[in-house]
Amino acid sequence: MSLTKDYGTYIVKDGITYMDEKIIEGLHMCTLEVYGGLKGKNRTLGSICHDAFYQEDKTIENLAAYYLSRIVKGHPFSDGNKRTGFLTSVAFLGANRMSYKIADEELAAAEIATIAAARNMDQAYEYSKLFVEGHIDNPMYGGPYTEEKNEFTDSVEYILSGI
Repeated sequence: MSLTKDYGTYIVKDGITYMDEKIIEGLHMCTLEVYGGLKGKNRTLGSICHDAFYQEDKTIENLAAYYLSRIVKGHPFSDGNKRTGFLTSVAFLGANRMSYKIADEELAAAEIATIAAARNMDQAYEYSKLFVEGHIDNPMYGGPYTEEKNEFTDSVEYILSGI
């Protein structure tokens, strides 16, 4: 899927690349097509995307945790919120030239389930920051396809299938 105006827009502000609501909805639809689930939204994503601009700590890691917590715990979709939250944080990191390095996919899936089960949104955000901090990799600088990138893709697919 290419990202054109039909699929959403990346917004660059203060050197950080953010995603609009359409991109997140597109990621959600992709997870439903691959892994199944109920279609539908419980609430708009506009506030999530808008509020990301106004976070106090504007590090890439904490913004990735913000997207992750707000989608996983906030439950804006009828189904697939953990998958969509994780995939959104992956896409956000990638748009900002960073990535996850997941060593234990089962543990990562369990950590995402813990974010969903948090008592409140503040706790979900704290759990999300721990998740991102524990799995963040060095910045990516593009380049040719490598086996290491393939392992990363396999990890993302495995986690998505387990949450």
